Amino acid sequence: MNDQEMNEILHEWKAPEAPTDLEARVWAKRRAPGWRWWLTGSIRIPVPAFVLAVIVLAALFFAVRRPPPKAATQTGLAGFQPVKEFAPRIVGSKYEVH
Repeated sequence: MNDQEMNEILHEWKAPEAPTDLEARVWAKRRAPGWRWWLTGSIRIPVPAFVLAVIVLAALFFAVRRPPPKAATQTGLAGFQPVKEFAPRIVGSKYEVH
């Protein structure tokens, strides 16, 4: 059998009809009571959209939890006094400088 004969046979072939109750069977499995969907349902979303949603929710969570910055009580150098005696000390070493 060559390609031309095969093409002629394929053009004559008809696919069998689908069963009449096929659509009802497919949709019957997908329809569940509303409350049951909350336990067993799923939502398909693209991974980049999910990652972006997680980042936005995390940013909002931390923005809400962060306390507002405290206002400065004193500005300027009005009450500034220089150090009278400067004696640095190295902490965590065997040597101390006096």
